[in-house]
Amino acid sequence: MDHYLQLAKYYPPVKGGIELVEKMMTKALVELGHQVTVFCFSKNTMRRTGEFHENVFEYKENVNIASAPFSLSLFLNFKSILIKQKITKILVHLPNPEAHEIIKMHSTFLKEKEIEVIAVYHSDIVNKKIFGDIYNWYFKKTSSIYSKWLVSSQKLINSSSVLSHIKSEKFFIIPFCSEGLMKYSARTHFNNKIVSIGRMVPYKGFEFVIESIKQTSFELHLIGGGPLFKKLFVKRSKNIHFHQNATEVEKSHILDHATVMVIGSMNNAEAYGMTIVEAFESGLLVVAPDLPTGVTFLVQDQVTGLVYKRGDERDLIEKLNLIDKDPNLYKMLTKNAREFYEKELNFEAFKLKMGRL
Repeated sequence: MDHYLQLAKYYPPVKGGIELVEKMMTKALVELGHQVTVFCFSKNTMRRTGEFHENVFEYKENVNIASAPFSLSLFLNFKSILIKQKITKILVHLPNPEAHEIIKMHSTFLKEKEIEVIAVYHSDIVNKKIFGDIYNWYFKKTSSIYSKWLVSSQKLINSSSVLSHIKSEKFFIIPFCSEGLMKYSARTHFNNKIVSIGRMVPYKGFEFVIESIKQTSFELHLIGGGPLFKKLFVKRSKNIHFHQNATEVEKSHILDHATVMVIGSMNNAEAYGMTIVEAFESGLLVVAPDLPTGVTFLVQDQVTGLVYKRGDERDLIEKLNLIDKDPNLYKMLTKNAREFYEKELNFEAFKLKMGRL
């Protein structure tokens, strides 16, 4: 059995899509008989034991530049802890500039010790303008340090400018799974209640969703907070409801009463969509934009959901009206989405694929 190191930005109990992927990877690897250690950033340097008895080394974040955290203690202690923990494989969650530099700096040592380094590639840097373009170019030029590339879908590979030069045999496609905690309910029709979930940042497109739904008879529930919350909150109306600090119980209640989830994301920064997986798990129909990423690997138009032209309010409303008028279409799509979840997106399917890595 191997001793895996997950090299991440943040780690549960921090909540987010990538953090959920890290958690499920730890669970899968532990159940497969491996040992897991995690290096991540935090407010303070400390060591703790995680939910699955993994060793979690948290390193104080000294500075954060354009959402890229850096820690001096991580740089200084990486090699010694690697040796002490007898690590045999490393999963590097990317993009993560410091993690990439650490691996690059120690690449000779890692080869000598026969420690395999696997890139878990989540997305290109899309929303950082010139900085993002420069870093994507630099990362592409220095990416040969990874022996394998774990990605969530073929569509991510096809849409990524960074991954275009990687040899196909180096890719392992493993669709990410949810925790399996969502309550499933077989909906039979669209009841006009819509939910949209996520961190309120520009690329998530919450303003677009609000403006699209505002003048309709549909009821929209927005779950989440973030830097745009105040700006978006003033746009509320009688059919737009905000749930900034919803507990898991409250979130579950809202999802139980909704019948459609709308994804508003505006660009390829939305490379997969854990909320989509959770929607499939719970029995919701998903209406999503035509992003050429894992979003449309999950939401296949007229098969597992409906796809609209990104940023097109009229097209989004047409898709909602379509399922409003056709209960049979609604039932077929939710049935297909649930079957897709049971076959490809549940934890056991994920663990089986992780065992082949």
